[in-house]
Amino acid sequence: AARRVGPSGRVIATDLSPQRVPFARLPMEVAMRELQIPSPPPGMPGPFRLADANYVEQLLTQAGFTQVLIEPMMLTLEWNSVEDYVRFQRDIVAQINMILVRYPVERQAEVLQAITEAARQYTIPGGICHTENELLLVVGQRAAL
Repeated sequence: AARRVGPSGRVIATDLSPQRVPFARLPMEVAMRELQIPSPPPGMPGPFRLADANYVEQLLTQAGFTQVLIEPMMLTLEWNSVEDYVRFQRDIVAQINMILVRYPVERQAEVLQAITEAARQYTIPGGICHTENELLLVVGQRAAL
């Protein structure tokens, strides 16, 4: 990041923790369980790679950033239905599509149905799919050269 940010530049990012971000965790967790895919080893690239605030601070500091601030932020996400949530996930989560494409259409449908059923735990009155997610907001100032 430091090479792409000019002198006195700032970096701003958000990081996800799988335990605190059900909207992102649930589809992958269910798909991997349904398809009996083992969890990747720690440290592999993915949406949760930078979930450890201490690790992120260390990375930014090593890259020449100072005044690194990390704060949790709650993000509420809602979809009109659980089915809309699953469609949204299918549209934006490349990892789900990369996994499902390896299986016959019938098996894909079974996995998507399992994700739909698992997501029902987040249904609130009116059939709305509602998730409370904690993100880490990260800001770092690059030291002037």
